[in-house]
Amino acid sequence: MLSNLGFVLAGAVGLAVVRRSAAFVDGRERVPWLVLFAHWRTRVCPLGVVLLAPLVLLGAASVGGYWTRTESLGRGDVRFYYLVQFYPLVAILLLLALYPPRYTHGADLIIALAWYVAAKGAESSDGAIYRALGFVSGHTLKHLLATVGALWLARMLLLRQPVAVQTTGTAA
Repeated sequence: MLSNLGFVLAGAVGLAVVRRSAAFVDGRERVPWLVLFAHWRTRVCPLGVVLLAPLVLLGAASVGGYWTRTESLGRGDVRFYYLVQFYPLVAILLLLALYPPRYTHGADLIIALAWYVAAKGAESSDGAIYRALGFVSGHTLKHLLATVGALWLARMLLLRQPVAVQTTGTAA
């Protein structure tokens, strides 16, 4: 499908930005971004680096394991898949609300999330979109919207800078 080329473009741009341009307070923060753009999350913290491998495995298991297994049994249970798809959205919003930013351009995460939500909306309205427009499906729009979201993240990484740590204290 031609719309998959957007994923290739966004992945290539994102990998180039992460490898060459992106500023990181902790070099380990680069790994989740490389995984994101290589597969084509967020105000990355050391906890995110530790949880990366288990979360990637959980995502693969949600589709490759559980969903496939329940599909073979004739009931195709996608609840686990949806949990893996939508939990990160809530987690990212909680991280943004609960922790001070480590970098500038934090609002770009919300914009990228909005593109992702729009992509998921287009995916869930696949047939209706095709019937309404007659030339493009919701699935194709999902690819295009998700591509813009990924490119927005690459843009954020390119532009952001570490936030200066403010110390408070009084001399005794």
